[in-house]
Amino acid sequence: MGRTASGRGGWASWVNRKLLPLIGPPPLGPYPVIVEAEVAARKARSLCPICGALMSLHEVDRSGTRTQIFHPTPEEIRERSAPPES
Repeated sequence: MGRTASGRGGWASWVNRKLLPLIGPPPLGPYPVIVEAEVAARKARSLCPICGALMSLHEVDRSGTRTQIFHPTPEEIRERSAPPES
């Protein structure tokens, strides 16, 4: 018969005893500081996987049970991407 994983923890304890020497303990930090401005800048540059337009040009409706994304029309893309008139 093979080894049994009886006792406290059972199978999970046996796996931990076998893997911990090989992979080491899990990382507990310190984690890099995430600056909110970097997150906002990254989101502003992200592209839609469906239409390829900037995600900042889309409208996201989370009011219902399902989130809906409304894609901009080519005219809206031109209007929203154009530099402001002075």
